[in-house]
Amino acid sequence: MSFAEDGGPRGNRLAQRSLRTDQAGEGKLVVGVGQWYVKFIHMARIASDSIDYESKWASLTFEIR
Repeated sequence: MSFAEDGGPRGNRLAQRSLRTDQAGEGKLVVGVGQWYVKFIHMARIASDSIDYESKWASLTFEIR
């Protein structure tokens, strides 16, 4: 899972941070006031002749006032 907080005075640039979940797939993200864009990526190794990994992507945008 990766996430970024709105860059504020720097314009549209986003400060990036990353977080890796534990074995149960859980992670803790503390958010505060601002605009947020959160991106989730799940990668899993696949036993196949034609591919090595499967990825699932999702994103969430929201604002806390």
